[in-house]
Amino acid sequence: MSRRLLVHVFAAFVVAFLLLLPDLLYGQVNEAYRTRLHPDEFGGLLVVTFFLVALRSGWLLGIALAFMGLLQLSQLLHFAYFGTLIAPHEVGLFFEEQAEIWESLVGVAPYMAYPVTFLAVSYAGVILVWRAIRRHRINLVCPSLILLAMLAIMPIKAHSIAKPQKFYPDPKSGSLKNTYYAVSFYFGNILPGKLDGREVKNYMPYRLVEHEAPSPANVVVILGESLGRSHMGLFGYDRDTTPNLSALKGDTNFVYLPAIAGGISTKASVPLFFNVQREPDNVQHMYRYETNLLKMAKERGMVTHFVTTQTSHLTTYSGTEHADHYLTKENLEKLYGTSLDEVLVKEFDKVDLARPSFVVLHQRASHSPYQNNYPPEFQHFPTQGLGKHEFIANTYDNSVRYTDHIVGEVIRIARAKSRLPTYIFFTPDHGELIGVDGKYGHTMLDTRVAEVPFVFYAVHGDATKVEAIRNLRLPTHYEIGKTIAAMLGYEVVNPNEEPGTYFTNGANLDGSAGHMTLKKDAEGRIQSFKVELP
Repeated sequence: MSRRLLVHVFAAFVVAFLLLLPDLLYGQVNEAYRTRLHPDEFGGLLVVTFFLVALRSGWLLGIALAFMGLLQLSQLLHFAYFGTLIAPHEVGLFFEEQAEIWESLVGVAPYMAYPVTFLAVSYAGVILVWRAIRRHRINLVCPSLILLAMLAIMPIKAHSIAKPQKFYPDPKSGSLKNTYYAVSFYFGNILPGKLDGREVKNYMPYRLVEHEAPSPANVVVILGESLGRSHMGLFGYDRDTTPNLSALKGDTNFVYLPAIAGGISTKASVPLFFNVQREPDNVQHMYRYETNLLKMAKERGMVTHFVTTQTSHLTTYSGTEHADHYLTKENLEKLYGTSLDEVLVKEFDKVDLARPSFVVLHQRASHSPYQNNYPPEFQHFPTQGLGKHEFIANTYDNSVRYTDHIVGEVIRIARAKSRLPTYIFFTPDHGELIGVDGKYGHTMLDTRVAEVPFVFYAVHGDATKVEAIRNLRLPTHYEIGKTIAAMLGYEVVNPNEEPGTYFTNGANLDGSAGHMTLKKDAEGRIQSFKVELP
């Protein structure tokens, strides 16, 4: 029995690797496809393949492989054609628009060759392994029923889950997992909602108007984390938490303004920002990349960088497929042994600012627990022997000083190294409550969570562009995104836009956790800012 078990486990290991192989091979021929071998993902797949190789019937194995192959092939072909991963809301299109789908696939048949070939070779290998160990594997009771039960787990979870973003694809996960999660959410949540009469709002597509290409320049976007402007000395906080930024107040190239975030969670706010999206539930716009900033920069011939000290799943639908250089916490820890934000400065220092570049630096510093996200030398405010509120407030303020240092270092490097005009934008994904009315954190529909800073600095910049930014009035993330698009020579035209009306999305990408509606006048004065529950 021990020898049989060893053979069985080894075969399951080989089959699991073969099932991931098409993704790894496709990543070699399409550098935008970022799949990596995750140990935890491989472990989960190993459990599946343990029961897969135990199947005693060839036709049962064929059904299982046909299902898995359909999941993988649909994801790889979708990426080959659209350049994006399948969203749960797209799954229904397979049933509703089959004619259009097949017509599109026929039109790009040459691009299908690699995915189909990789899949065919890998699955042939799976069959050979299964046949080779037929007499040596262990006998399990009803492995097919166990596999069916495992298949039902995620759709059941999807039916009642409060955070659908858990089912959205991870740019570094494999096609089996990503497609299975998307399909699970569709059949477990979206389809039952449709059958119950849940409305899905349709929006008109955005348009991108291309103007004359701007002069060569660099654009740097620093996206902070959980930073409310109420704890920034730059904005009047009674503690000096922003010594570097406050020192720039008299600089004509420096602009700082109160702003409004596009979401109250990282998972929602990041793709909303980089897709220049206004509506909180416009999922079609998000996965179609109609107005994605990295895509625009790439089309302008800029070298694109996306570096984040957060995990890859938080960058879903941000446009990282259009990044020439894409580094996440997983990569950075291997490179530097740490994922603290100082590595963003190190990576930025490597960028050739003599070539027009679009650089995204995504921080982690002010995420709770705050004391874990800044180095010891930034413990400016004491943290020992304090009550709960004092401890949280002091560690948070220390993290703000660290963010101030990071932004200051990016500005310093740009000043020292860039000969091209370089425009630096800084705003966090959302704010943070530190004891306001007894509340802490950010994943709540509270207008104060949306109150964030906007900071801009120009090196060798065009004075008219600096002045245009200075004239913004309480800019929302949506308006900041449109401003960056204009820097790239594009105008974002949104036919769904209502003048003076903007939104801050709730915790979910699809708007299902509610949102907040902001109405402001041309001078940036708030007329109303109210919570809209789902």
